[in-house]
Amino acid sequence: MKADCLEYGTRFISPLGKSITNQSVFIIASSDTNTLSSILKGQFCYLKEENGKTKILLIVVKVCEGYNMTQVVLRPSTELDVSKNYGLYYFTSPTKGKQKQIEVATRKWFVKKESNNQLIWQSQPKIGNKYFGLNGCGADAMVYFQLPEHDSSISLIKAVIKNKSTGKESMCYLKGNSSNMIVLGHNMCWGEFEFEKESGKDQEQYEITFYLVNEDGLISAPSQTITFVQPSLTDL
Repeated sequence: MKADCLEYGTRFISPLGKSITNQSVFIIASSDTNTLSSILKGQFCYLKEENGKTKILLIVVKVCEGYNMTQVVLRPSTELDVSKNYGLYYFTSPTKGKQKQIEVATRKWFVKKESNNQLIWQSQPKIGNKYFGLNGCGADAMVYFQLPEHDSSISLIKAVIKNKSTGKESMCYLKGNSSNMIVLGHNMCWGEFEFEKESGKDQEQYEITFYLVNEDGLISAPSQTITFVQPSLTDL
């Protein structure tokens, strides 16, 4: 019998800065099925220009399924006006009676022109340690990768993962820590990626390729592909 597990909830992943461009992507992650359904239907949140009235819906461009959570990548349904301010608003449930709903922007951005800068790998990522552990709710299965030093504007790492046995390809967005270390996999409750088999004895081979991403929507060329064996009980 599984123990009660800590839910991921719903989190706004990107962009978290003060400015965006028309290339920027919006990423929301959630473990709640009702919230995910609303996001996929375009009924969860929207953008609106400061002092404007028109709601700009966010349309789904990619769904990245993880372990007990899903990342949804969105873009505005129409182009945003450069040099204008926009806010992010959430749809609210209808209220009873005549009480008027007050719209409050949870995030605000200034829209700037797209940059011609390039995001460049200064050196290549390297695989670090692996860990696999069995716990009350399930398994911890993690692979650590060391990233090179990079520009502070880099906010996310896009990871494309392929199971070499089945050919199944997945994608997710990861964030590095202060040591430029990123983790692929999940803890016993949730995570951005789930390995296809997790008995603790499986030795499936995977390939992973990384891309640098910033909040302006710029994306680097792919890193060199790294091949690794999934975490198992031998990695305790």
